[in-house]
Amino acid sequence: MEISSMAHGVYNLGFLGVNTSQEARRFIDWWASRLSLYCFDDIGNGIFTDQKWVDLAPCLFDAYILKHGGYDFAIWSLYQCKMKEENGHYFVNGDELRFIHFSGAGRLTERCMDDWLEPGAHPFRDLYAEYLKLHTLNDIDGISHSQWSYQNYLNGKQIRLRVRCIYRKHLESFQGNPFEKNNMYFMVRSACISGPISLLRKGWSKFMRSCSEDGFRASVRKVIQKVRKRILQ
Repeated sequence: MEISSMAHGVYNLGFLGVNTSQEARRFIDWWASRLSLYCFDDIGNGIFTDQKWVDLAPCLFDAYILKHGGYDFAIWSLYQCKMKEENGHYFVNGDELRFIHFSGAGRLTERCMDDWLEPGAHPFRDLYAEYLKLHTLNDIDGISHSQWSYQNYLNGKQIRLRVRCIYRKHLESFQGNPFEKNNMYFMVRSACISGPISLLRKGWSKFMRSCSEDGFRASVRKVIQKVRKRILQ
């Protein structure tokens, strides 16, 4: 669990309280400026959405860390927090339960319950079952199955993850509405920005490695297939 916290951030931002003090506004301005360009999932480079940035907050601002076990109880809390029910009231490590952060409802939650809870009745299982029931009642219009509006171009084609990374890396080099473009446009523009010599070196290196592993003919076929696939996108 500690390794996961190192990757995703020490503090889960399912719950964050901010007042109207000058110090709080200074924090919000600092946080917003970072998130304007660096709010995405790139754990390899030390970034995880809006959350990882807050690891620095106690070092830079006058912040208070709430350690009350009843706030923002989530599936990862099951690993080391004990929940019990007494006369209709729920407690977590002695603290009264305030609210639950139902993150990953479905397979993830059910897998965590199987891994970290003893078989049989448990207060969290009861609360989770009630949550699913209420979720179903409030999802009559099927909004939970709606597609993310930013996953496609205006023509309906899906935006590739690699293209998102290219756009992010060379943000200032692209003009206009990116949703009016297509994957091939960004791939070609990226090659131009990186420079043809750099592109040829990378391509030649991959081709030679493929030749040593799969043979010349098989490698040529792979190149042809990739070119055809990109043309059709």
